[in-house]
Amino acid sequence: DGFLNYDDFANSVKEMALGVPLTHEDAVAVARAIDYDDNGRINILEFHAAFSRPDLSVTEAVSEVVQGITRSLFTHMVVLRHAFAYFDNDNTGTISVENFRSALGAVNSLLPEPLSAAQIQMITDGLTYQPDGSVNFEDFLSSIDVRQSPQQQSSPAAASPSP
Repeated sequence: DGFLNYDDFANSVKEMALGVPLTHEDAVAVARAIDYDDNGRINILEFHAAFSRPDLSVTEAVSEVVQGITRSLFTHMVVLRHAFAYFDNDNTGTISVENFRSALGAVNSLLPEPLSAAQIQMITDGLTYQPDGSVNFEDFLSSIDVRQSPQQQSSPAAASPSP
């Protein structure tokens, strides 16, 4: 129905945790914090607002999960670009959402810590679509916001954060 109740949200967040310890109660607390209309359910707009805007206060654990996904995509950007280009038969820089999922799935199989189905769904749900419903690769890349952890900031090989 396009909504997640707090328990569904908590279970999904725990599945995406990428090694970040998070209790069910903590995940439910995150759900309550991003449920702006306080109706006990998270809609796509609330989810997108919480995970795409750096100025919103999201718990550190959830922020680390989102940044882990972003770093993984950023690290494998070249492979993702090639997978995207494979599906871009007309060289327009856009592909269908289904082909985007396929490209992401191909890259996912190469990741040391593959993304979960929930993480892939979160990425596709947060995409900005063209008027024809397709995905523009450059728009997707511009949506990747990489922030460095303190350990990465001291490393010269760390990725530069996006503006």
